[in-house]
Amino acid sequence: MESEVVSSYFSRENENQRASNEISDDFLHLVDELNNSLENIKLPRAIECIYNPTLYARQTFEIYIRKYCNTKKDIMYFGMNPGPWGMSQTGVPFGEIKSVRDWLGIDGPVNKPLNEIKNRPVQGFQCTRTEVCD
Repeated sequence: MESEVVSSYFSRENENQRASNEISDDFLHLVDELNNSLENIKLPRAIECIYNPTLYARQTFEIYIRKYCNTKKDIMYFGMNPGPWGMSQTGVPFGEIKSVRDWLGIDGPVNKPLNEIKNRPVQGFQCTRTEVCD
């Protein structure tokens, strides 16, 4: 017998929709809880720094969540674009800068991570690099 995965983020037929801000708030609360849990992880000394754009790019990340994670979905993909010229610059998962700004309509200030890699600077929407290979 197959088991069914149930989550408050997935829709069901004939189910009442919660207010969109409630869904976004719940999702952001979950992100905050996970970020708090990450503070307790002890990493090897060889790891010099970690970028967490859900923290330093919180404003644009939250715009994305409130704009696109505000209704129940039939399917949801989890993950992020781990490249240095995508989400680490914009705070938006799978977000190359031009796509985030011009297609998704998200723009705003992006702070710097606490410890920044010299060869992978966070420049936010001023970054001219691209994830796309030419």
